[in-house]
Amino acid sequence: MDRDDDYVPLFFYIEEPIGVIIIDNEIIHLEQPSDMRGYGGYAFYLLDKLSRTASIGTLLPKKFMEKRDDYFASYEVYWPCLTGILYEFNHCRCLSARVTVKRVKTDSLVQFSDFAVMNGEGRILKVDKIPGQIFLHPQEAFILLANQVASSYSDLIFYEYETTQKELYREQLRENIRKYFNKEQPFNKPFPYSANKYYTAFNLDYFEYLENQILADKLTPFEILKLSGPMVINQLSAFMLKPEKITRFIDATALDLINNYDALPTTLKVLFLTLHLSAEDFGYPYISSDFTQNEETITNKVLREYSKPFPPYPEGVDEDIFEIWKRYDLPEQSNPYYKYKHSR
Repeated sequence: MDRDDDYVPLFFYIEEPIGVIIIDNEIIHLEQPSDMRGYGGYAFYLLDKLSRTASIGTLLPKKFMEKRDDYFASYEVYWPCLTGILYEFNHCRCLSARVTVKRVKTDSLVQFSDFAVMNGEGRILKVDKIPGQIFLHPQEAFILLANQVASSYSDLIFYEYETTQKELYREQLRENIRKYFNKEQPFNKPFPYSANKYYTAFNLDYFEYLENQILADKLTPFEILKLSGPMVINQLSAFMLKPEKITRFIDATALDLINNYDALPTTLKVLFLTLHLSAEDFGYPYISSDFTQNEETITNKVLREYSKPFPPYPEGVDEDIFEIWKRYDLPEQSNPYYKYKHSR
C-alpha cells in the first residue's frame, strides 16, 4: 500500500474494543479495557471555536463555515476530553488538550498542547500531564476533530441501515434527516440516545464532504485514518454508494498486517489494527476476510509488543475542576459544579 507519510501527529480512539492514544508518533496508551464509550462534545466545541477564529476561517471547508450557526446553535460540553471517557471502578479517565491558533512563521496553525490524562470523579481530579505539543494545518485539525464527533454521534445516520435498500439508502436517509432537522416531520421510530439533531446535521454534511473529497482524489483514506479516523473509515464503507477506494484501503491494511508486519512502523501497526477492531463497534462496515481469519493472532501480537495502560488511579496531581476549565478555555457555565459554586 502506498503511503506518502508514515508520521502520525495525533491519534486517539477510545471505544470498545480498544483504546489508543498516539502523540507525536509515540504510543502513549494502548490497551483493551472492558468499559469504554465515545465522547465528541469537546471536539464539537472546538470546531465551533475554530470556525470563529478569523485567521483560519478561510482555510476551513466553505460549506461548514456557511452553516456554522446552524450546527452550533445548541450543544453542551461536559468535559474537556478529546477521547472517549473510560469508566473503571466509578472513575472517569480521558485525554485532555488545550487547542489554540498560533502564528508560525507565515502560517496560522492549530496547536494542541497541555495534554493530560484526567482521572477521578467530583470537583478534585487527578491530572497526569503529558509533555509535548502538536501543530496541525487548520484543515487537518478540522478533520481530526470532526472525526471524533462523527465517531461518537452518528447513531441517527445509521440506525435504519439494515432495513433500507442500499441503492436508496443515502437519498432516503438524507431527506429524512433534513426533515427532522427542519422539524417538518419526525422520524417514526425512537431516536438513539446520542441523536442530537445538531450533531446529526453536522455529521451528515461531513460524510458528504469526505465522500466528495475522496472521489475527487483530494483526500485519501490513509489521511483520514491518521487523523483519528478509524471509525469514520468504517462508516464511509457503509455510507458511500461507490466505496471501492475505502474497501480497497481496508483490504490493503489487512494484507500489510499479515504479510508486511515486521516492516511496518510501530504506529501503523497500531492504526491498522484499530481500524479493523473498531469495525466491531459499528454494525454495518465492510469487513476484510483476510483480517477476520488472522484477527486473534494479529491482535495478540500487537498488544503483547506495544501495550501501555492508562496511568492507574490515583496517580497524578490533585487539581480543582475550575482550574481545569480555565486551562482549557471552557465557559465556566458549562462546569458541572458551576451552579453549586454560585449558590453558596
